[in-house]
Amino acid sequence: MEIKIRKASSNCLACGKRFEHLEKHFSRANAADDQELVREDYCPECWESGRAADVEKTYSFWLSKYFDPAAASQPDEEEFSPLRTMFYEAVEKEDQTEQAIAYLAAHLLRRQKVFRFVRGFADSERDGDVNVFADRFSGRVTEVIDPGFSVEDLHGARQQLVQRLEQMEGSQDDS
Repeated sequence: MEIKIRKASSNCLACGKRFEHLEKHFSRANAADDQELVREDYCPECWESGRAADVEKTYSFWLSKYFDPAAASQPDEEEFSPLRTMFYEAVEKEDQTEQAIAYLAAHLLRRQKVFRFVRGFADSERDGDVNVFADRFSGRVTEVIDPGFSVEDLHGARQQLVQRLEQMEGSQDDS
């Protein structure tokens, strides 16, 4: 007998309930005939209530987790939200320090795969380079100006960025 067990079903065989990503469910291999095993997946409620009870045909059973590739590929938006919020606040302001904070935050978000770098170009009207980023969550496209920040500008912006993030985290912990 050749044993081939297909992938997990996305629904309970008994009640039709759709499994959620990483939800535990029971799986069973039933002997459909002498040559083949058929996989059946059940939610815990149906398994416990006995709707899945067909003991004579059961070859094996196990507890598993449903893995939804679409849900797994989506990063947690809330994980990056304080930095994203700070970026969008800073990019709207005209202040040199705020623009440096926006520049640093955009590159941090890019490294975290929250932003995607679209393109960069020189703009003589704005006296510097312009970097265009796309937010992977909202699809929003934003231009970030780099007028050739000095090391001191970036260092001061980094310190303010860290302080603001610590304040935001502290206020989230209090609630």
